[in-house]
Amino acid sequence: MSQPAATIRKVLLIDDDQDDFAFFEEAIKQIDPSIEVAYISGVQDLPKEGPCNIPDVLFLDINMPDKDGFEWLKDIREKGYDFPIVMYSTASNPSFVKKAYTEGATVYFPKPESFKTLMESLRQLFQFNWQNAREIHQRFCGNGHYRTFSA
Repeated sequence: MSQPAATIRKVLLIDDDQDDFAFFEEAIKQIDPSIEVAYISGVQDLPKEGPCNIPDVLFLDINMPDKDGFEWLKDIREKGYDFPIVMYSTASNPSFVKKAYTEGATVYFPKPESFKTLMESLRQLFQFNWQNAREIHQRFCGNGHYRTFSA
């Protein structure tokens, strides 16, 4: 087992693909089994009322049928939530990356093709100081340059 994440205890993934979630959850559990991983596949999975369980980090897919990741991102930020959001998508064209950062994403992380790369990437991401998400954001976007995260 590897070194546990310092500031990550709860992770939420919003993605319409259950296979991607299973892949993602397994990688996290191999990194640190104590991390709580939750999943929302679409707006139908949102709690109807009551407080939301705020994650330490939200991973948000872009390409979804009922509401795309940019709409989720905008809604979350407009509601005043400031927790870190990692855009997690197979789409990584420069216009998507720029839009994600300008609309409030903390990091843009293209979905890796292999389980091994996903685990290594998550391990590295979890070592960031997520209590200072603004600093992480500035590390990946600044002076008109927008970068994606890769292990």
